[in-house]
Amino acid sequence: MTAFSTEERQLLSESAEAWFADRYGPEHSKKLTRDTEDGFGREEWKTYAEMGWLGLALPEAAGGSDGGLTELAILLSTAGKHLAVEPLLPTLVLGAGAVAQFGAPAQQEILGKVAEGACLMALLHAEPASGFARDHVEAVATRSGDGFTLDGAKTFAIGAHAADTLVVSARIGDASGPVGLFLVPGKAEGVSLNVSPAMDGRRGAAARFAGVSLPADALLGGAETDRLSAIDALLDRGTLAACAEAVGAMHAATATTLDYLKQRKQFGRALSEFQVIQHRLVDMNILCEETRAAVHAALTAVDEGRADAALAVARAKVQCARASRFIGGPSPASPGTPPMTDPAYETIRCETPAEGVARITLARPEMRNAQNEALLYELDAAFDRAAHDTAVKVIILAGDGPHFSSGHDLSGARDMTRFTPVTSWGGAAAEEPGVAGRQAREEEIYLGFCRRWRDLPKPTIAQVQGKAIAGGLMLVAVCDLVVASEDAQFSDPTVAFGVNGVEWFSHPWDFGIRKAKELLFTGAPFSAAQAEKMGFVNRVVPRADLAAETLALASRIAQRPAFGLRLAKQAVNQAQDAQGFQTVQAAAMSLHQMGHAHNEIVHGMLVDPKGAEIIRREAKAK
Repeated sequence: MTAFSTEERQLLSESAEAWFADRYGPEHSKKLTRDTEDGFGREEWKTYAEMGWLGLALPEAAGGSDGGLTELAILLSTAGKHLAVEPLLPTLVLGAGAVAQFGAPAQQEILGKVAEGACLMALLHAEPASGFARDHVEAVATRSGDGFTLDGAKTFAIGAHAADTLVVSARIGDASGPVGLFLVPGKAEGVSLNVSPAMDGRRGAAARFAGVSLPADALLGGAETDRLSAIDALLDRGTLAACAEAVGAMHAATATTLDYLKQRKQFGRALSEFQVIQHRLVDMNILCEETRAAVHAALTAVDEGRADAALAVARAKVQCARASRFIGGPSPASPGTPPMTDPAYETIRCETPAEGVARITLARPEMRNAQNEALLYELDAAFDRAAHDTAVKVIILAGDGPHFSSGHDLSGARDMTRFTPVTSWGGAAAEEPGVAGRQAREEEIYLGFCRRWRDLPKPTIAQVQGKAIAGGLMLVAVCDLVVASEDAQFSDPTVAFGVNGVEWFSHPWDFGIRKAKELLFTGAPFSAAQAEKMGFVNRVVPRADLAAETLALASRIAQRPAFGLRLAKQAVNQAQDAQGFQTVQAAAMSLHQMGHAHNEIVHGMLVDPKGAEIIRREAKAK
């Protein structure tokens, strides 16, 4: 049972709310995730220690307050409400929680460092082959002299990238041994971390352990006891803590939506006055309170050690997931959905520069906005958000820096399993060997995405400056209108690589039959003026006026009824489809894959290696 009274819990809630409201928020959270080495605030962490928050659920002997999970949930809910990014959950609930529950007296000395803010922790239990099975553990800690040698791999865990001490599950002795928990220094020799951001911008890491030497006292508790059931309970505590964070975030989202609806007007009335929107707001508030009640009931069951605690946690998780999707997800039924925001994108930027207009900007100027998988999936997500945001009528696609886009980013390792498939081609299918995997990948992120974007139910305008090469040309081609600066150039030099052209093959419609062949056969760029004469570009303007002219065009279009715009776009696209447009796309993709296959047979690589030399030589000649 917790040592905190109701009054003490109220004081904790009020003090946490006052601190976070004064010092935190979306902009501060974004700044920490993007601009700091660890992706969170070290000074903030120090303050948490000074406030006594890091010791809330730690024993008094470690400098803690001897509270329970309920006390931690009060803190986590407030942190979630204000989008705090510090690793509170992995350190306090999972890492320190494991040591407090299983650790021998000497091992529990680390808890004092946690309370002081001098030790970050994380739990690494899930593995690449475990799926949802909590009892699947392949990592092994074999006996070696007086200690152990740890080998194995663990999947992504929040906070693992910065943890001073990792709590790692592994089988003891051999692959059939009991599962124990080991304390592993985060920077121990043989520990390799693959650091990456989660969807909310917080960082973590997957880990691989190769011959990591550990002393005998690294085994939590010392005894070679199977900890699987205890790990299951520990993960339930982590699940419930995540639900507490989500409760805070849901309340904040509901309040933000209400505030937005009170400010935004339509037909001379605030949107909050419309009955259909009021109904949705009521549903959002009811779901918030239902979820809060379910989480509180589960917290009480866990802190009291009741037999039905696991069932209560499962109920809370289901309720939290249902409510989060309704409150946080975009909904066509809700004209009150807040406008385009920037959910911690790494490669693009989103904004609403004028009423009814969303602008998505490619934000890799140092790479000339080359398109890697991360950019393409983020771009698809942003397009999807704009499509479902009823406040948006027109979407502008722009690019940072001197050039719109230099095409596909061919550097770096490719791992499509990191991304949730959008079409029926992505995910694990794209990792298959040979032509099967390559075609699945390109059908997903090139042809599949371009089809989705071309058929968005809202007008799209490409704002183009500098060069739009190959894959960059594809992004322009899927847009409904094109505004180009006077220095803009459009080219598809990919025939030099031994393929028929880029994966989105709209060239005959964009440039006409003979000019399309000239573009492909020579690889030479068309200027903005030439592209305007051919009908590919709608307007050519001075570079300094590009953004303003594009926005003016978008704002004019946004004055029209959204449904009328949708019908007009659909009518034109259907006329193009009736000419065989979609059939040509499928056939061109097949030829593209044939080109890759031929190059692999002849050159041992996907493209003709002479292609890059040809393109460089021609560029120098100009």
